[in-house]
Amino acid sequence: MTTAATTVQDSLRSVATRRDTFAGLIQTTKPGITKLVTITSMVGFAMAAVSRSWSAVEFFVVAAACMVGTALSAAGANAINQWIERDRDGRMPRTAHRPIPSARV
Repeated sequence: MTTAATTVQDSLRSVATRRDTFAGLIQTTKPGITKLVTITSMVGFAMAAVSRSWSAVEFFVVAAACMVGTALSAAGANAINQWIERDRDGRMPRTAHRPIPSARV
């Protein structure tokens, strides 16, 4: 027999599980490395942009596209790398806690 308390507990567990899965997916992208790569890319973009005349709108659209594209590319590459190295990461104490080897994702 299902009680209201049991239903609420199951619902809370489901939300917590989804939140943990989402957090694990974000962790596979290695946000710190992704941020560093994106910042480095934007510095290069800024250095190249100085030699060209831009309208303000054009500059911000192209800069935003460069930033988003770089961030998504770096995040995807980091996630693929973690998936490829999941077996090796599972055997090393330093990396065994990552989301894929620890089966959180």
